[in-house]
Amino acid sequence: MKKSKKVSLLLLTSLFLIGGLYAATYIPKKMATIMPSQVSKSKIFDGNRGEGLTVTNLNQKDHIISNLNKITFNKALF
Repeated sequence: MKKSKKVSLLLLTSLFLIGGLYAATYIPKKMATIMPSQVSKSKIFDGNRGEGLTVTNLNQKDHIISNLNKITFNKALF
């Protein structure tokens, strides 16, 4: 191969690699992965009113944790 072809191939490969890595930043990421069986209670605090709540009910605790596990965050497109 000529030297110019090697350089252009290296440049093209580098651009695809950088572009692929940048595109990977737009993949949604999970906020939490918590197993409900590992949590004994949940403490929730409302900073606006200054009130706190402790959840120990199994059904409520599982509902809260499953909702937390569903949260994802994405990079904005614009």
